[in-house]
Amino acid sequence: MLTIFSNRIYKTTLPVVEVFAIGQEILAFNSAKHHLVNRITARERTGTDFLRDGQSLHMYTKGTFGYNDYFANSIINAANAAIDSSRELHQLNIRSLKNQITAREKKLKKLRRHLSGKLAMLQSCIRISKATKQDRPRKKDLKLKTYRGCQEKQLTYGYATCYRSYCRIYNNLYDFEHTYLRPGIKNLKNRISMITHSVNLLRDKLARFETQLPGITFGTKKLFRAQFTKYTGLCPGVRQRRHGLWLNKWRYLRNKSFKIVGRGDGRYGNFVFKYDTGSRELKVHLPQKTVTVNIVFPYGQHFLDEVLEDRTLKRPLTWEAEDRGDYYIFKVMFEPPPVDRNYYTGNGVVSYDTNYDHLAWTELDGSGKLLRHGRIPLYVDGKTTGQTAKIIEAAAIGLVGIAWEVKKPLVGEKLDPVIPNPA
Repeated sequence: MLTIFSNRIYKTTLPVVEVFAIGQEILAFNSAKHHLVNRITARERTGTDFLRDGQSLHMYTKGTFGYNDYFANSIINAANAAIDSSRELHQLNIRSLKNQITAREKKLKKLRRHLSGKLAMLQSCIRISKATKQDRPRKKDLKLKTYRGCQEKQLTYGYATCYRSYCRIYNNLYDFEHTYLRPGIKNLKNRISMITHSVNLLRDKLARFETQLPGITFGTKKLFRAQFTKYTGLCPGVRQRRHGLWLNKWRYLRNKSFKIVGRGDGRYGNFVFKYDTGSRELKVHLPQKTVTVNIVFPYGQHFLDEVLEDRTLKRPLTWEAEDRGDYYIFKVMFEPPPVDRNYYTGNGVVSYDTNYDHLAWTELDGSGKLLRHGRIPLYVDGKTTGQTAKIIEAAAIGLVGIAWEVKKPLVGEKLDPVIPNPA
């Protein structure tokens, strides 16, 4: 599936009536989607069906909101996609919690082993202290008890704790016991207590996740909680103004786009969005009004032209209109025509690694020998989200240009960005 983005369509270039029509349709579409998500989620939690006898979800959507088939199908698909995404994220969170619990239990086992070893060492220190006061102590009573993996050693002239780069020497038993061993035991007990408490919290959270069905907060939970922020020390007018700013942002994040799925039997692949490749004119047939805009696609325009001009392909086109404040962005999603891809690695590859501040790349020959390497900087500190996207886009284009120059495929590491490293 290929998704391409149009150029910016500023609201000042459109008639006020068309801007109002797009805004009203985005609001109505998302309101219907939220309604369906809430009803479907409540049905799964309570077991009470909101549909009448023999009524389908499609007919319920059409009858409740007065939409035609194209909008009703799109609303149902959007609601089901949101629910499926929430379930998948819920399962990922469960796996992440299990990994964190396993890692912390492993850490607890290691810390408890060190604690038992240090407690035995402390008892040996007490025994050594008593033995030194005797006239003829036994040799084994003067020996410090150690354990496997410990850092402590008994020397002929004192005691030492050896680390990777240095050793700390204690000239007598009292210094070793009271400045190192006893504080170390106390620190280990505190760490074990804190990690045990965190494991118990994670287990309780995992139990809730496994028994409760996931919910969806449109507009993000973080922003939802921000409505309860208390602005102490401010006058009522300022507090009301700040709450109004929050409300505008909350409404925008909940209602900023609408997506209409395509159909392959249509001339334009979609019965709501109709794009003319010759005049670059897009007609959006909304329930209230037909909106006409002139748009182009900076990247992937030739793929869209080929799909629309070749009627034998019959590819459905899914369109999405997104409100980004001062302008609109139109997205189109479709299956691109088959292209020749280079999967041959006998002559080598161009590998890359994504880092926070740069893209590192290397050119390898067929046997894996390094031919050359380089880096493409990513100056994203202090940049906005849009600026960061443009910087990453320019870096990706430069990386593809390097692979295109040497006619070798790109190879990168596939990471899972959702499940963190539990360690």
